[in-house]
Amino acid sequence: MPSPHQFTLQAPDPAWEQARDARLAAFVRSRLAHADATGCTDERRWVAGLGEVFAEWDEKRELAARTDNDLFSVQVSALGWALRCIAHSTWRGAPGWEPAFHPQASALQTLPETHA
Repeated sequence: MPSPHQFTLQAPDPAWEQARDARLAAFVRSRLAHADATGCTDERRWVAGLGEVFAEWDEKRELAARTDNDLFSVQVSALGWALRCIAHSTWRGAPGWEPAFHPQASALQTLPETHA
């Protein structure tokens, strides 16, 4: 009899992740530009720092999809996850935000947003 605590690991869908990341990149780029154009000094300073993380991730994400270097891919994936965490806490509910950007979203299940 199978244990009720068994679970199956499912590999992420690379095509879904790449499409999500392309949309996330466009979203973050637009939010950074908006904050830079309309934000106060502190907000512009904050997005400048976030912009550095975003620039590194955006530069490397497509290369990571084409490489067989697992360590590089994991590093880029970790940057993307951190960026999604920050974006979720900062911009969920902003125009263009998608539930797929949630850090725990997957191709199998896109989590609904709760705005508590």
